[in-house]
Amino acid sequence: MRSSWRFVLIGVVLCVVAVFLWNEQIWLKEFIAKHARVYFKQLSRVYPIIIGTLIASIMILLVELCVVGWRRSSLAALLKPSKSAVNDIFLWLLSISQIGFMAFYLLLFNFFKQIRPVVREALGIETPLIPALQSSVLQLVVFILVVDFVGYILHYFMHFIPPFWHFHKVHHSATEFNGITSERAHPVETHLIADVVYFIPFAIVGFPLFDVSIYVGIRHFMAMLHHSRLDWDWGWVGKYVLGSPQYHRIHHSMLPQHVNKNIAIIFPIWDHIFGTYCGDRIELNQLGVENNQYNKKSVVYDFFLSFQDVWHSIIGRFRRHQIQEKDRGVV
Repeated sequence: MRSSWRFVLIGVVLCVVAVFLWNEQIWLKEFIAKHARVYFKQLSRVYPIIIGTLIASIMILLVELCVVGWRRSSLAALLKPSKSAVNDIFLWLLSISQIGFMAFYLLLFNFFKQIRPVVREALGIETPLIPALQSSVLQLVVFILVVDFVGYILHYFMHFIPPFWHFHKVHHSATEFNGITSERAHPVETHLIADVVYFIPFAIVGFPLFDVSIYVGIRHFMAMLHHSRLDWDWGWVGKYVLGSPQYHRIHHSMLPQHVNKNIAIIFPIWDHIFGTYCGDRIELNQLGVENNQYNKKSVVYDFFLSFQDVWHSIIGRFRRHQIQEKDRGVV
């Protein structure tokens, strides 16, 4: 009943917002016209991401099918999806559509455009670093290394900062892997926290479209490979060069010794440098989070749970602070 009332309250708020927008039709038309032009102008830049995601999905699912067979494959699991897989399918379709990215882009495009020179000036950087490099190959290598390192730092924060973890927990709540589990993420993590964090390195090194497309393609392919049902570990290559499926499976393990391990996105070297590497092996039935409340109702409900957990963590910290202050006063 309590959850039902919360949804009713959200519905009432949305209705009020809708009425306000309806009464402000002139403002709304101007807003839509302005951002629609930006959307269709920038939409072509998203095509490589959409196509790359589709190609990576098909390739990984087919390779996995050939290696592990039909019964153990992700395709078989997706045709008769569990509740966890249903959420994966929905979030994969949402990722393919790029609706979230474009909505975020439209809302904050002008803000990022205006603040970018301010960031460079504050850091003493006159021009982006990537275009200053003469070799296009060197530009690509530097860009991938910088973005992957930032990805490691962001992922680290997602695990060690409680409010961030409550959003990232949606990804870890998957109880099975099926390739497309890679796209399972809370929109706040994907389109707010991550985009804001990545803005700073992009402002420093530049935003070369070709390099971005290459990196996004590699990242999507590796992410789907990491969340597949393949048992590959690749020996020393998987340990030091490119994270293997077994390497990332440890990251999703429920076992205490594996918590917050193997955080790197593509290159495991970051885990070796910062002490978060683990070379164990686990089975696919050891995935998820403790006291898993997700995958029981709907994706929207799971998103709501994240906000609820963030609120509870803030209230809990505030109460602990009050108790500490009270204890100091007593002493």
